[in-house]
Amino acid sequence: MKWVRAIGGIAVAVGLVVGWKFFNKFSMAGQVREQLLSVCAEESQCVGAVEKHFQSCFDTHYSFGGRRQAGYLKGDPFMDCLMEQSGASYFKDQSQ
Repeated sequence: MKWVRAIGGIAVAVGLVVGWKFFNKFSMAGQVREQLLSVCAEESQCVGAVEKHFQSCFDTHYSFGGRRQAGYLKGDPFMDCLMEQSGASYFKDQSQ
């Protein structure tokens, strides 16, 4: 019966790690979405583009990382995806 407890402990540990990685992903998604919407200000087309295309681009360009690496968002490809999907350059760096 000791092996049942060991397997249960391992399952709990794996569940905690996976849960933490998903928590970090959803937390980062909320922060990034909030920042993009603040950049949009009151421009309805920009807000609409974020609402419509954010999740698919975020899911495509977010990496959960590995055992020794935290999850991260591939920023430039994510923004390129968002601009390509929306067909506009709301978020393009204006200094260029």
